[in-house]
Amino acid sequence: MKNNSIKISILLLILVFFISCSKVKINKEGDYALLRGINFSQQGNYEKAMEEYQKSFDINPQNIILLKEMGYTYYQFGNYKKAEEYWLMALSIDNKDENLIKNLVTLYYEMGEYSKSREIIKNSYNPKAAYYKKIDALINYRENKLEESYKLFKEINVEELDEKSILIYFEILKKLNKKEELYYLLKSSYPYFSKDKRYLIEYSKILSNDYQLNDESEKVLLNYLIENGNDDEILLQLSMLYLKMGKKDKSDQVFKLISEKEIFNLNY
Repeated sequence: MKNNSIKISILLLILVFFISCSKVKINKEGDYALLRGINFSQQGNYEKAMEEYQKSFDINPQNIILLKEMGYTYYQFGNYKKAEEYWLMALSIDNKDENLIKNLVTLYYEMGEYSKSREIIKNSYNPKAAYYKKIDALINYRENKLEESYKLFKEINVEELDEKSILIYFEILKKLNKKEELYYLLKSSYPYFSKDKRYLIEYSKILSNDYQLNDESEKVLLNYLIENGNDDEILLQLSMLYLKMGKKDKSDQVFKLISEKEIFNLNY
């Protein structure tokens, strides 16, 4: 009887050992699939990435890193509802994950679900952080609350803005007729965004149209071309600037540098 008990105990230990080993193996397979998925994602191959993520999800659907990556991949596909689904699953595991909160705040803003965006901000340890102020300012702008948007933008350091938000800030200041502040923002933002083409074109237009600083507008466009080589959109802006300045010959010379493809787009 005693020998039988010992045998049973040994058998149970062996079974537990093999069950444990099996779980470790399964978890490793899930982790390997996740790593393969991340590698594919970094290469921009999101379809392959999702195949690997799905394998990992079938093994361990509670892996917060996996859920965040799946949400990001669906976001890249433009499938916002699926991105929301996986990011919310991850948030249910850790509702103070700052990257998740930022992702969802941005996602809801882009989806036009502003109340949800503002609600998620409350999860943050620092809901008054510059990033959340920026999103709130952009929401106010979309809701046509220009004064509220302006007040929020004013609280944010210019280096914490991005190209899209700085251009909207320009527009708000123009609409509110705050010309002095707009000029100061132009000068303070230029060192941070001068290499960004969209920013530079708008910067040039404002200098010329709002402040009649045509020479300065010409200078920034030429500097961009010297540093980055010919660019059709910059050349077009420069050509139109010369035409406005009454320098038709220069305007024609610059216009001839624009590619035929861009000229075709202008005509049609």
